[in-house]
Amino acid sequence: MVILEDPDADPEFVDSVRARLHIALLRTVVITPDRCPHPQEVLETLRRVGVSWSLLVADRGLGPLAWTMAATHRERFSGLVVADCPHPRVADAAGMVIDPHCPPVLANTTALVSKDTDITIARASGR
Repeated sequence: MVILEDPDADPEFVDSVRARLHIALLRTVVITPDRCPHPQEVLETLRRVGVSWSLLVADRGLGPLAWTMAATHRERFSGLVVADCPHPRVADAAGMVIDPHCPPVLANTTALVSKDTDITIARASGR
């Protein structure tokens, strides 16, 4: 599993997720960028640590990167889990579209939402 850690994420929450994954004996690579990484930097990191394919997980700020990577590097990711972030072609709650040209993700995808108002956006991301 590869987790793109949002630099603004609550560190206690992230540590608790890491601990649960460790207990479940899941090999987990957490990419903690000082800035939003470029897809090639993520792929190079995975190559260096010997990960040829994995489940990709991201939330909020790094969600668009995860959507794009899962859509454009299908051979590398078996699935995608995103939290509180629509597909880049779907308008967010403010009506902003991040990337109108992002291809669809053709892997198993789970979109998690923390607010009822975001459910419509998450559903639209699955289309």
